Amino acid sequence: MLDDLPKQLEPPFCSATPNTITPVVEQLKLEIFKINDTIEGYRNEVYTAYKCLDIVNSILREVTTSTEELEYQQLTLCQLLYKLHFQLLLIFQNFCKLIRIVTTSSPENQDISKIIGTVFEELRDNDDNGHYDVEEELRSMTIDEATTALHNSILGNNYQLARVQLVVLRKLWLTRPFGLISDSVANFLANQYLLLNHREKCYAVLGRNDIVQSTNVCNKLMDVNLQIQTSLKLLDSKPPDHDVTTNNETPF
Repeated sequence: MLDDLPKQLEPPFCSATPNTITPVVEQLKLEIFKINDTIEGYRNEVYTAYKCLDIVNSILREVTTSTEELEYQQLTLCQLLYKLHFQLLLIFQNFCKLIRIVTTSSPENQDISKIIGTVFEELRDNDDNGHYDVEEELRSMTIDEATTALHNSILGNNYQLARVQLVVLRKLWLTRPFGLISDSVANFLANQYLLLNHREKCYAVLGRNDIVQSTNVCNKLMDVNLQIQTSLKLLDSKPPDHDVTTNNETPF
C-alpha cells in the first residue's frame, strides 16, 4: 500500500499564457508554498510508516510473538496510513485549487484544452526519435540559436524533430531552460506550443487526469479516509486481548 500511494499523485498538465497568470501570481505563490509544505509532511509520514512496518515485520518473525505488542504496532501502522491518505487528499485539493486560480483569473480567459490536447497527443505519438542526427549542429549553436531552431520545429509542426532536438539540448545544456532530462518531453513541448502560438489570455488543462478526474481522486481519497477512520475507531474500542503469547503469525 505504501508503494502504491505515490502512484496516485498524477496531477493534470496545466499550461497558460503569461497574461493569464500575471493577475494571480501572488495567489499562486501562496498555494505552491502550501503544496510544498504538504508534500514535505507526506514524505515525513512515509518515513515513519516504513519504520513502523519494519517493526511489525520484525515482531512477526519472532518465534514467540507478543500479541499485545503486535496489535499495538498494527494499530499504529493503520493510523499512519490514515495520515498518509489525508496528506494525499490535501495535496490534491491544493493542486485543484491552484488550477482553478489559473483558469478563473479573468472572465476573458479562453479554454484551449482541445487544441493543445491534440498537439499533446501528437507529441506523445511521436515518441520514436527517428533517425535525425542533430547533435553536431546544435552543439555548434549558441543557446539562443538552438532555442530558435527548436521553436521553428514546433511552429512547423515537426514534432518528431522537436523531440529529438529537445533531448539533445537537455544533454548539452543541463542547467539551461530546456528542463531536466527526466522531465516529460511532451509536456514541455506542448507548453512551448501554447506560448508560441497564443498571446491572449488562455489556458489548457489536460493529461492522464484532467481537473474533473483529479476532483474524483479527492473524493475517492475522502472515502478511503472515512473507511480507515471507522476501522481505527472499531479497533480502538475493541477490548484488549490478555493472551500473552502466540506462535501463529498474525496477518496484516
